[in-house]
Amino acid sequence: MKPVVGFVGVGAMGSPMIGHLLAAGYPVQVYARRPEAARDLVSCGAMLVASAEQAARGAQVDRKSTRLNFSHVSESRMPS
Repeated sequence: MKPVVGFVGVGAMGSPMIGHLLAAGYPVQVYARRPEAARDLVSCGAMLVASAEQAARGAQVDRKSTRLNFSHVSESRMPS
């Protein structure tokens, strides 16, 4: 079984990246500021979580990469 990937943000960059991970068979936990934005990804198998911290803590992949426009959100919500 492939490791769980945590993903924060389902915008123009995040959505296609998550789609590729799902297509490759990775379980993906996603956090979206607007949960309705993740609706299509959830229907493809992504698991919507309630916070960025939950997405990070549930991940089994030990890599972090942020591409958020709101850096204060990622810094305050993601564990170090």
